[in-house]
Amino acid sequence: MTWLAARRFASLTSAQPVSFAFGGEAKPGSYATTIADSSVLALIASLGFSQFGHEFSSFLALIFCVSLLMLSTAYIQGNGLARLASRLIPLLMMAFIGAPLLAIVMAVMLVLQSALSRSAGKRSKEFLLHLILMLAVIAIVLTLSYDDLMQLLYGRQSHGLVKASQLLIWFTWPIWPMVLWTMWKWRSHWWSRNASVHLLSPILMSLGTLIHALFLGLNDRWYFLSLPALSLLAAMALPTLTRSVSSIIDWFTMLLFTGSGVLIWLFWLAGLTGWPIVISHRLQQLIPEFNLQFHFFQFLIALLASVGWLWLVHWRTGRHREALWKSLALPAGGAATCWVLLTTLWLPYLNQSRSMAELGVQAASSMPDHQCAYDWNLSAEQISSLLYYGAVHRIESTLVMDQNDTCSLLIANRNGLNNNESAIDAAVWVKDKTLAGSLTSTDDDVVIFRRR
Repeated sequence: MTWLAARRFASLTSAQPVSFAFGGEAKPGSYATTIADSSVLALIASLGFSQFGHEFSSFLALIFCVSLLMLSTAYIQGNGLARLASRLIPLLMMAFIGAPLLAIVMAVMLVLQSALSRSAGKRSKEFLLHLILMLAVIAIVLTLSYDDLMQLLYGRQSHGLVKASQLLIWFTWPIWPMVLWTMWKWRSHWWSRNASVHLLSPILMSLGTLIHALFLGLNDRWYFLSLPALSLLAAMALPTLTRSVSSIIDWFTMLLFTGSGVLIWLFWLAGLTGWPIVISHRLQQLIPEFNLQFHFFQFLIALLASVGWLWLVHWRTGRHREALWKSLALPAGGAATCWVLLTTLWLPYLNQSRSMAELGVQAASSMPDHQCAYDWNLSAEQISSLLYYGAVHRIESTLVMDQNDTCSLLIANRNGLNNNESAIDAAVWVKDKTLAGSLTSTDDDVVIFRRR
């Protein structure tokens, strides 16, 4: 869907390169396809996509909805009701999947787009259609998804601006420098009263998802939804890159991912053989009493991925002036290679260090049999662990505490409770114990409260 949206935007007249006096410029269809290919490479290259793109969760459905909405905004002509319906459908899907607030924010972004875009045709008509769309989305969300919306607002724990900026820089690396380059080079196309829709739409889509993520904050997966729009903006930078900038990107990417790959192999070798000694001692500190086993199939896949990376580096050092997307080949290939190495060589480490099994075992052994508990900002992984190991039989939302007082426990995410302890009624609940989540981070720790 991201590819389709990027190709449609790149096909617009405002996005096409300037025609040469004697011809020889890229054909519109070929140029649009190249930009679309580049946007997919940028998406694959981002670290946030490498972390969450392989997970089977509702966020994959949400990122599809964001891409579908962005695709619908690329169609600036045609029947107004048809375009209205094409934008209403992904917004309603967001609301029903579990992101009602995101649906409202994106509807507001559509109103802003119709007010600023020069490609909207009759601006007043487009503005009126999007205003009706926004009001309809708000009405539907308040009617059908009110409980989900209140749970998001009630349990939100926003990051500070500094932490959010650090998270965003890491999450969107290495495409955010190219996004900034695009916004600077194309500034006359969007920083004006009559902005071009091929830049304005992805800018507003990414801005809407980032505002939503910053407001909620507790789950960094919300930043995942900004990647399709940011990838499209990054792809728009490629036609403006000089040869020196492209070479800097290539050299930096090659050194970064080659060094990362070597480091992954060294950690695997240290866990298997005890050499290098320094790395082996560090592993024992991080994951004590863990013995790594050799798996031939995983080793073979990792070896093939490493050979493929070396071939890609060799290919990139050749002459490929006709390939516009060549500057994104190494970032995307390097990210994919490191992801394969992590999910093969480092898979036992990741399972041991990030698993929630320890949390479930501790909770089941330290608490008697409880029928239910209230959830306070628990992640899906924490809830699954508590239910699977039998610590509780049912976990209910804190929204029903006033109507249902049968649960004698309240289990809170410690990370979300640090700056919001006053929200727990001390007259009703008393702190009992704190249980560790994963072995390598305190972000997954939970705090258990009992009724007085």
